[in-house]
Amino acid sequence: MRRLQCYNCGLPFTIFALLFSFSLTAQDNYYWSDNRKIEIVEDQTAVSIQFFEKQNEQVLKRQLQNNKAVQSFEYQAFSKRLLVHFYQEIASNKILPLLNFKELEIKEINFAQRLKDGFPLWLTNRVVLKLSRGKTLQDLENTLSSQIAKITTAPFEAYQIIELENAESTLTVANQLRESGIAKWSHPDFYAKKTKYIDPLYADQFQLNNTGQTVDRFQGVNDIDCNAPEAWTITKGDENLIVAVIDDGVEAHEDLVDANGNSSVLEGYAPFTNGDGTPLKREDGHGQSCAGIIAAAHNDIGVRGIAPNVKILPINIFAGEETLAQIANAFNFARINNAAVLSNSWGYSTCEGRFDVIDQAIANVVNNGREGKGAIVTFASGNSYADCVEYPANLSNVIGVGAVTNRGLRSDYSNYGNTLDLVAPSNGAAGVRTIDRMGFDGYSNGNYTGNFGGTSAACPVVSGVAALVISAAPDLTGAQITNILLNTAVDMGDAGRDNEHGYGRVNAYDAILAATGGESFGYCSSQGQSVADEWIGGFAFGDYSNSSNATTYSDFTDEKITAAAGETYDLTITPEYSGQRYPDAFRVWIDYNQNEQFDDDELVFEAGPTNQEVSGTITIPNGLTGSTRLRVALKFESFSDACEIFEYGEVEDYTVVFQEGNAVACEPPIGLDATDFEDGNATLRWVATSSSQNYGVRVRVNGGDWIDFEEINGTNIILTNFVEEASYEFAVRSNCGGNNSSIYSNTYSFVYSSANKDTYCGIEADISQYQWIDLVEINEISNPTGNDGGYADYTDLVADIQRGKTETIYISKGPSTEYVFNWNIYIDYDQNGVFDVEELMVQGTSESNETLYAEFEVPAEAQLGQTRLRVILNYDEGSSACGTFEYGEVEDYTVNIRANGTNFNLGDRGDALALKKSDLQSDLELIAFPNPTTAYLQLQSNQFFETAKVNIFDSRGSLVLQVSNWTNGEPILVRNLAAGLYYLKIQTEKGGHRLSFVKK
Repeated sequence: MRRLQCYNCGLPFTIFALLFSFSLTAQDNYYWSDNRKIEIVEDQTAVSIQFFEKQNEQVLKRQLQNNKAVQSFEYQAFSKRLLVHFYQEIASNKILPLLNFKELEIKEINFAQRLKDGFPLWLTNRVVLKLSRGKTLQDLENTLSSQIAKITTAPFEAYQIIELENAESTLTVANQLRESGIAKWSHPDFYAKKTKYIDPLYADQFQLNNTGQTVDRFQGVNDIDCNAPEAWTITKGDENLIVAVIDDGVEAHEDLVDANGNSSVLEGYAPFTNGDGTPLKREDGHGQSCAGIIAAAHNDIGVRGIAPNVKILPINIFAGEETLAQIANAFNFARINNAAVLSNSWGYSTCEGRFDVIDQAIANVVNNGREGKGAIVTFASGNSYADCVEYPANLSNVIGVGAVTNRGLRSDYSNYGNTLDLVAPSNGAAGVRTIDRMGFDGYSNGNYTGNFGGTSAACPVVSGVAALVISAAPDLTGAQITNILLNTAVDMGDAGRDNEHGYGRVNAYDAILAATGGESFGYCSSQGQSVADEWIGGFAFGDYSNSSNATTYSDFTDEKITAAAGETYDLTITPEYSGQRYPDAFRVWIDYNQNEQFDDDELVFEAGPTNQEVSGTITIPNGLTGSTRLRVALKFESFSDACEIFEYGEVEDYTVVFQEGNAVACEPPIGLDATDFEDGNATLRWVATSSSQNYGVRVRVNGGDWIDFEEINGTNIILTNFVEEASYEFAVRSNCGGNNSSIYSNTYSFVYSSANKDTYCGIEADISQYQWIDLVEINEISNPTGNDGGYADYTDLVADIQRGKTETIYISKGPSTEYVFNWNIYIDYDQNGVFDVEELMVQGTSESNETLYAEFEVPAEAQLGQTRLRVILNYDEGSSACGTFEYGEVEDYTVNIRANGTNFNLGDRGDALALKKSDLQSDLELIAFPNPTTAYLQLQSNQFFETAKVNIFDSRGSLVLQVSNWTNGEPILVRNLAAGLYYLKIQTEKGGHRLSFVKK
């Protein structure tokens, strides 16, 4: 770095140098970050001028705006700093005369520094650093003179800030602290300019639900969206979940409210001013628009957010002249305030830069946020039309988000490259509808805007989807949620991940299904962050051995380790050290059940902490075939989790191929189910395996400790003391004699509820003033009503119906006959809290406002007791029992099924409805795999049969595929089905069965 001038600096440079235990070098053309030197070059066309006193901005403006040598300038009043760009290089001794400044006014002048891609950095008088392991503040103080350096510890975070007398020394001091070994990382606390990625409305919100509608004269392509309405049938977000919007501020808005009309915007933070996170400038509306995409309420005004029930934590990082350390404080504030998702529609317009102080703050919230489970951090990829993703979106532990248009093409401005993770719909054709600041502030004179866009609008789409996934499955780790988001994305462009679209377009519905259905989508990430001191030097398993170099993570899955079921193998892990031998802890996992996650009982070895080679033995369970993942972890001082990013150490992954051993094959059971919930009791069931003598069962509250039951004869166990609305899971293994037992099956999760009244999915119509349900009548219920606003809960009204009997229901709509509407009536006969496809008892259309009636048979197998009846009047096509639709109304009632006709007739008075009959389960047990699938399904049954009839329905109940003469063992091709949830119904000579599956 080249020093320009220093007026009245107090101490001559020669004395200053002696106050450090090392001498200052003349000039550095780099700084350290990410464990590497990042090249910079001095830019003599731009200078930073530091004043002693605050300047009059108007006087400065008049002085500089007519100066022909000045291209642009920015005065930063809080820092008393002026940034000036000249048209050409200026010699240092010419700057003050050229600008007509007096020497006594100026503390110092420094040239700007530029990264290789031209991004400018401005020196401040501060250095940020993290002490090396074993180093203390006293060591740092001994190195730096207290007369020159003030040392403080940053708020929220364990790193240090050094304040020097002048900015011109910070680069050299920072580099020498790093290179001397005192600091693990150290770099100037640059000022670097951040960039906002900028470029009744629900019907136009194509990013939520693209029906091919025309917006801004651009016709969209159907389903180029994030599948939000489908996801809303499951969750609209947890009201206690917090999403931090790190931007230019968010304030209260009529469309950022909860169900009670209270503001969903929390008091936030501004690291520059220590303010509350609200916008400070009239033109600031960027964060407000991002917050609307995430959390706008679903009410009768404005727009809809993806996760309308969540809270917004505003963090304003555009309040002033924020340095790197102050930006880091934004992430630290979000972490300590328990933000589950951090949405960032901004970045530094460089693909070259890295700053450890920000990297560490992001890593801390990703690893330790959300009470240790890990938060999700999203960043916009940038709007620079470039084939690289800008910082910090290019970090491996954040989700970098690009943009696609409503027509399914990458928005031409959207940065792309090998660090892009996902895309989401934004502008490039039609503009994005979202909220603006209320009144005249923000982008427009009004409360909403219709032309928001850029990757700024794409990023909060992913943030909102992440919030829905966490709401639906709060016990998942951040790494698991990230894997689900990436692996359920809708593939776009070239097959698989590509640089244009990353893993694809974010898919809210499939992500939630994956998170709640016990499915795993790829192994979670795990690695160390530093191998400067220790790493895995060697790993041996049986006859296999491998030596490796120091890397934070090594993928050796191309290496195949063979292992025979029932056999025992020696295992050895050899650590290597660069110097001092630190105590390290070692663990090994093998994914025995091949579900792409490391379960608690798949931790097969651990040793330490020790600084010596460790060894032990592993016995492979019987009945294993195929191949799976083995993971080895070395972590300083303590044991790592299988999905942990930790500071010191290394992780290696291998592939294990199982071969048949000498023992009798002992397979884990399939077909797990939990039934008969009553008075705290439940029956856990499974399908018998041919070689088992008895079974072992383990049960736990989700996330708790297992309770084991051994030597269970038969294929069920009745347990008691279950708690209402608690979430449980269980697994079963086969015991085949002696010590020959299978691994445990995949776990089966369920929520215990003996009264399903409150477990049903939500549903409502947005607009009911044109047509509504004005009568429902069945046996003891006779309920004439008016407009109930789209949904009414009449479950306190109960009607008795009888198994095996033909019952009659009367319905009518009001007030006019102007429109043809659909009627759909469900009864939850199996009382599982879900309206299954087979439980759609009445379906048809009518424009009459006279009383219609339908006769239907109550199945002889229907479960006795009270259950839900749902009546849906819907102008739109389809019969979905959940979600939202535009015109009509829904009413819920209770029917009481009593113990003890198959003719279906509907009469009228003029109209007829088409009816559907329910087929309930028989004793047939069936599973489908792979599930989710991309191309085909295989079916496995507890009963042998030659042929069967197979029908597949989509989530709306429409028949989409039929195989009339399916042969047992034949794959069912589903490659041509669209991605989504489907129901399969099979009918054999032995009975019928239904199940669901997901097509990716």
